[in-house]
Amino acid sequence: MLVVTLYFTTNQMLLQKDEINELQNRNFELESKISMQKELLKKAEAERADLQEKLGNLEEQILDLKTRVNDLQAKVTVLEGEKVRLREELESKLTPTTIIELDKEIAPVSITNLDWIGQTSEEEGETITTFSLTGDVTNIGNVPLEKVVIIAVIYDGAKEFKLHWITLKNLYVKEANSFTIPFEVTAIPTHMKITAISIVDVTPPAISDGKPTGITNDNTPMLSVKTDEPAICKGSIDADATYEAMTITFIFDVTKTYHTYQIPDENALSDGEHTIYVKAKDEAGNINDVSYSWTFTIDTIPPEKVTGLTVTTVSNSQLNLSWDTVKDAHHYNVYRSISSHADAPDLASYELIASPTINTYSDTGLMPSTTYYYRVAAVDKAGNEGDPSDEASGTTATTG
Repeated sequence: MLVVTLYFTTNQMLLQKDEINELQNRNFELESKISMQKELLKKAEAERADLQEKLGNLEEQILDLKTRVNDLQAKVTVLEGEKVRLREELESKLTPTTIIELDKEIAPVSITNLDWIGQTSEEEGETITTFSLTGDVTNIGNVPLEKVVIIAVIYDGAKEFKLHWITLKNLYVKEANSFTIPFEVTAIPTHMKITAISIVDVTPPAISDGKPTGITNDNTPMLSVKTDEPAICKGSIDADATYEAMTITFIFDVTKTYHTYQIPDENALSDGEHTIYVKAKDEAGNINDVSYSWTFTIDTIPPEKVTGLTVTTVSNSQLNLSWDTVKDAHHYNVYRSISSHADAPDLASYELIASPTINTYSDTGLMPSTTYYYRVAAVDKAGNEGDPSDEASGTTATTG
C-alpha cells in the first residue's frame, strides 16, 4: 500500500480562509439585492393593479357621456323641427290677416302688394326670427327722386309706428306723377291705419351754370347761377366760407331758381383771374356742404393802336386793306366812311364793315370811281378795343 501524505504550510491555509470569507461576503450582497428587487417587483405589481382599476372606471364614464350626447342630439333634432313648424305657422297666420287702412284725408295715396318677409339670424347660439312688411305706396304726388324722405305714421290700435322711405334713383322707378316705394316695420301688427304722411327734403340744391365765364372786360360783371329747386344763394371769394359768413347775397327770380348779383362799382374787380364760391339753402333748410365754384378772367387793358394801314385799288369794285399786326389782338374791326373824318375824336361817323382775324381785308362790291375812307382797331379776347389807326383812303377804278 502506498500512502501519500499532504503537508500544508501555514501560509497556504491562511490564503484559503481569506478566499472563503470573500465568497461569503459576495453571496450576502447578492442575496440583499435579490431581496430588494423582489420588493420593487411587488410594489410595481400593486401599482399596475391600481391603474387597471382606474382605467376600468374611465371607460365606464366615457360610455355614459356618449349616451348622454346621443340623448341631447335627439332632443336638438326635435327642437329644430318644432322651430321650423312654429315659424311656418306664424308666417301662415300673418299673411292673410294684414290690413292697412288709410285715413280719408290722406289722398291720393294707395298701398298695394302687401307681404310679410321673415328672416332668421343666429345670436349667441339662439335663433331669432324677425319679420318685415313690404308693399307699394303709389300716387303720393310729384316728388323728385334723390331728394326726399317720406315718413308715414301708422296706428295698429295700440301704438304708432313710423315707416321711413328714402327715395334712391337706382331703386325706384318714377312714372308720371307717382312712384313706388317698399317699406318695412320690425313689429308685427295685423291691422294698421296710416294717419299721416309727410315729405321731408333732405338734399341740398344743385348749383350750376355760373357766369360770366372765360375772359371779360367788365370789372363789375353780373354774376349768375342756377339751382334745381327754389333756394337762396350766397357767394364769396373765400373757398372756406360758411353759408352764414358769405357776403354776396344773390337776387332770385319768381321761380327762385335763377340767381343774380351785380358787383357794385365800389367793389370793382381787378384785372386777373377770379373764382366765386356759392352755396344755396333750399326751403327745407338744406345747405350745400361743398361750395359750387367757377373761375373767370377780367382784362380791361386794350391792345395797342393799329399802324401801317394802306389801301390798294384792285378794280372798279374792290379795294384791299393791310396793316401791321398788333400783339394780343384777337381780331380787328374795320371801319369805313364815304367822307373823311380824320380829325374826328371817335368812330361815330364810320360804319363797322368787317372783323377779320388777320391783318388784311378785301372790301368788295364798291362803286366805281369812288373814294372810301378807312380806319382799323385791334380787339383782344376780352373785347377791349384799342385806339383806331390813322385814316387811310382809296379810290376804286373807273372801269373793270
